[in-house]
Amino acid sequence: MLNSVDDTYSIRIGGKSIIDTKGGYEHNLKVPAWLIKDIDQYLSSESWKKRASQSLYKVEDENYVFLTKHGNPYYTSIKEIEDRNLQLFSKEIKSSIHRGNAARQALTKLLNLMHKNKEDIKTFTLHDLRATFGVNLLLSASKHVNDIDKILPYIQSRMGHRNIMSTIHYVRYIAYSKFNTEIDKKFEEILFNY
Repeated sequence: MLNSVDDTYSIRIGGKSIIDTKGGYEHNLKVPAWLIKDIDQYLSSESWKKRASQSLYKVEDENYVFLTKHGNPYYTSIKEIEDRNLQLFSKEIKSSIHRGNAARQALTKLLNLMHKNKEDIKTFTLHDLRATFGVNLLLSASKHVNDIDKILPYIQSRMGHRNIMSTIHYVRYIAYSKFNTEIDKKFEEILFNY
């Protein structure tokens, strides 16, 4: 159901859902409505149908959203492993378990291309994107709320952290960076005034 306050959908992940999480912990993932619309459009595309037709689940609702050009998932779900154990797929279909290597390889290929084209970008990992999400949540929330004790639980919930210390780890990093930025700005002001 659409949350009209922030224009997001809440999707249950982990636990007994078919969407895996680290450690199987259940929480709600807030997804922007525009992204749901784009994904829905992608799932109706010939590009997705071609990839899905090569996959174990074929063009079915239970299939993965994101598949490689060969129809493999970027990360094999627990549900698929269970379905394999129940022998729900033909034995003629050979497919390996995927643990995210394809996604990491795609990112490495993209970064190499960007460096080759002299793009001004630092190397980063997929996990860095999650950290960036946490930092952006903090920066966005701090524009509206000036109380860190109110902001932290919000960030903890959005990131699915079970332990507030995981969230504080992100906050400490950005607070340090923000402090350094303020010092840099002050130094530049002094420098340019001479």
